[in-house]
Amino acid sequence: MKKYINFSKLSEREILFISLGIGIITALILGEIFCRTNFYSYKNARVPEKFSKYSLCEFNYVLAVISFILSSGGVYFFLKQKGNK
Repeated sequence: MKKYINFSKLSEREILFISLGIGIITALILGEIFCRTNFYSYKNARVPEKFSKYSLCEFNYVLAVISFILSSGGVYFFLKQKGNK
C-alpha cells in the first residue's frame, strides 16, 4: 500500500495547522447538524413547544467547542505519535 503522507517529515507547525483545521471543520459541522431548537410565539417571545407558532434552529456552541477540543487534540496526538516513529 502506498503512503501518501510521510508523517515523520511533518514539522511541528504543519502538525499544528492540520490538527487545528480538522478541529475547526469538525466543530462547524457538528455544531450545525446538532443545532439547538428554540420555540417562539407570534410576539417573538420564547415559549414552550406546545404554545409555539414557529421554531428556529440555532448553532450549538457548546457542542462545537467540545468537538473542536477533542478532535483537534486527538489529531494532534495522533500525528505527533506517528511522527516520532
